[in-house]
Amino acid sequence: QIANITAHGTNWVVQCIWGEGEIDGIESLQINDAAPPSGTQITHYLGTAGQTADPWLVSAFATKGGYSDALPHVAYSVLRIPVSAVQDMPQITAIVRGRKLYDPRSGLTAYSTNPALALADMRSNTRYGGGRTMDWASVAAAADACDEAVGAAPRRALHGLTFAGRQDLDSLSDALRTYAGCWIVPSAAGDKLIADRPGF
Repeated sequence: QIANITAHGTNWVVQCIWGEGEIDGIESLQINDAAPPSGTQITHYLGTAGQTADPWLVSAFATKGGYSDALPHVAYSVLRIPVSAVQDMPQITAIVRGRKLYDPRSGLTAYSTNPALALADMRSNTRYGGGRTMDWASVAAAADACDEAVGAAPRRALHGLTFAGRQDLDSLSDALRTYAGCWIVPSAAGDKLIADRPGF
């Protein structure tokens, strides 16, 4: 989503919103399906809580009402593209290395393709998720089941999934629990994730 675009000096200043952060990084970015033209400058913001307002936006909007939004928890990029390099509204695309997820097995928050961790994040997050209490021991067990090796790869992994519009928590949870191969069971200790596999 292009959130802001304005001419400033000899450049276009463009702000692109990628989604909720914190993300791990931007792997690549293209303008009109090609590498950014010569002279383009790019700053990426990963959606941290403490990020500050982009100085290029602050400068570009100084005489147009001002700009001061730091957009905490929002991942975005700001580009300065030479005016001579683009003739029309540019199409800007990126490959985003996704959200950092809390992993109860390590106690750390880091990038992961584990769908059980993505499901737990969606259900527990208070900004964009359900704000539910999770039984983190069960999340760890479901994550282990996803990470179980099948050949050289984990049994279940999540790649390239984007939620581009508003949806209800149950619909999103049902999609993610299918990827994770588990069931969601409410309990006094919080929502449990139970791997869908034979019990012994």
